Amino acid sequence: MEPKQQERVVSSLKLLAIRSLAWGVGCGLTLAVILGAVVFFEQRPKAWDVQALRVKHVEARPLTWVNEKDEVLNNVGSGVTFIVDVENTTGDDLTLSRTLTTMGQTRGSHSLHGSFLKVNADYLVPAGHVTTVSLDADLCTADTPPQQCFDSVFKDDENIVILDESHKYEILIPIPVLTLSPVSGHGAKIVRVR
Repeated sequence: MEPKQQERVVSSLKLLAIRSLAWGVGCGLTLAVILGAVVFFEQRPKAWDVQALRVKHVEARPLTWVNEKDEVLNNVGSGVTFIVDVENTTGDDLTLSRTLTTMGQTRGSHSLHGSFLKVNADYLVPAGHVTTVSLDADLCTADTPPQQCFDSVFKDDENIVILDESHKYEILIPIPVLTLSPVSGHGAKIVRVR
């Protein structure tokens, strides 16, 4: 082979190597950008789903706390229980755990704040069904009238919000009017203190 031909072959090989390297770097960068976009998309904050679990009906009733060791069942506190019908609109069965975060939502500003209300048991909410859930709180002293107790605690709130952080579900429960028994005017539900 002549020296000029050898130079052309070497030049062609160098050009091929440079083009291959450029294509490899370009493909690698493209793959890295795509992979980075997928990771970013998967790890971005998710919005709270307010449609997955919807409130169909809510009522608030006064409750009376008694000492379980007291034979006379003296009233040791008063509070409220929210009885809430929750509809599961998802395709999955869900459990509302007693450890879910419960907050109040202030009227006007919609800011969230702590709430004494707690889900009182674990509730299974099958897909496409409605389940009745109770939230209880010991809010006032035994001698506070139920309506006064209710009004003092919930007067500035428009909703109670239950947050399921693992599924990103948010349940908005509108604050209802306190339902009092027509017979006694108190309608207290007795709950034994544990």
